[in-house]
Amino acid sequence: MIIRRIYFIAATLILFWGCQVTRDYQGVEPRNQVEEYPLEELTTDTISMAEMDIEEFFDDDQLIELIKTALANNFSLAQAVQSIEMAHAYYLQGKAAYYPTLSINPQVAYSMNSKNTAMGSIEGVSRMTENYRLGVDASWEADIWGRLKSQERMAFADLQAAELGLQAIQTELIANIASLYYQLIGLDARKEVAEKTIENRRVSLETVESLMTAGYVNQVAVLQNRAQLHFAEALLVDIKENIFLLENTLNALLARPHQPVDRSGWNDIGLPDYLSAGLPAELLVNRPDLRRMEAQIRGDFEQINVAQTLFYPTLRLNAGTGLESIKFSNFFNPASIFANIAGGLTQPVLDRKQNKTQLEVAQIQFEQSMLQYEELYLNAVKEVTDALKIAEKSEEKLEHQLAELEARQTALEFSEELLNYGRANYLEVLVAQDQVLSTELSMIDTAMNRISAVVSLYKALGGGWNSGE
Repeated sequence: MIIRRIYFIAATLILFWGCQVTRDYQGVEPRNQVEEYPLEELTTDTISMAEMDIEEFFDDDQLIELIKTALANNFSLAQAVQSIEMAHAYYLQGKAAYYPTLSINPQVAYSMNSKNTAMGSIEGVSRMTENYRLGVDASWEADIWGRLKSQERMAFADLQAAELGLQAIQTELIANIASLYYQLIGLDARKEVAEKTIENRRVSLETVESLMTAGYVNQVAVLQNRAQLHFAEALLVDIKENIFLLENTLNALLARPHQPVDRSGWNDIGLPDYLSAGLPAELLVNRPDLRRMEAQIRGDFEQINVAQTLFYPTLRLNAGTGLESIKFSNFFNPASIFANIAGGLTQPVLDRKQNKTQLEVAQIQFEQSMLQYEELYLNAVKEVTDALKIAEKSEEKLEHQLAELEARQTALEFSEELLNYGRANYLEVLVAQDQVLSTELSMIDTAMNRISAVVSLYKALGGGWNSGE
């Protein structure tokens, strides 16, 4: 009899097993996928600069050491690692959902019946009763609609999202450290220009004072030159302040108190000259934030599957066995053994719209994630094209500024020589000096724009996350 019932339950499970209501995830592609970058000249080879190792890409031992220090100590990375550990724990919990639950329930009960009850009023029957029980109970839910499988996949998607979130933070961290490092080198170059300018203007001030003594210029010329000197000195103060603040920011990323940051010289920067971004579709291969978003979309998709299964009946099997006796002396007697097994279906009928709301919310969350993915994808392509264009035009601009600087330096030399012979106005010299200083600083800014663009491109293509192993 029992065997036939077990066969009946098994046949019922097999029947329902073929009725899964969940769907398989098909992946995601942006609806507005970009086939090529809208730039004048761009290589279309499939090797992305994001695949370069950090040592190969940055080629600066001091910067590499700073990056390694940050990867070991940064607080945001440490928190991201803990998020992965939590997601992994939930994933293991999801995998364990297929197994039955098992519990041990020892019980001891004493009770006294009232005399005013049927049992308590019977003569000769003890009002005191006792009961001893040691049971093992098991319960198992059949995944007939695929709900448990979808929950497992959802937990795995969350785990992937956490791991990719760590990679995204690592990419961001490396790019920020490199950017601050190169900004410090740029400030060093500006500091050198300011110090050279101060030295030249002190010499110029002495020359003008001599010319005033000889009667070639008046007091106004001396005051104008002195004002220019103070302007350069004030500029140097601002540069030193900015150096301190940037060092502070960089040290914070390295999780250490303020200290001087060792760095290379302006002429030792060795970023790649050849920029190969690859095709837009390759952004999906290297950018961890896009891949993280796709993992989130998959998790939302599985959440819809879970919500859909809630409308269907749940099949649960319960079983128990153990020892039970009303007298402790008979507790270990074979006659005290008990056993039970039961199976049942639970079909939701009225749930105050909870299941329907859960399904609607899951569908809305999925659509929101899709919109976020679309936005993130287009922003990723924008970041790449912006960085490439800035790098390209900065190189072109530097060529013109170099020619401009040569012309302004020659004009300054002629102006100073003519002033010494009394054939030029001191204002011409002042203007020429200002123009040389302005052009030198502008060239540093333009070069920094190119460096920042290259670092931004490395980040935009998802570089750096595979370099911390």
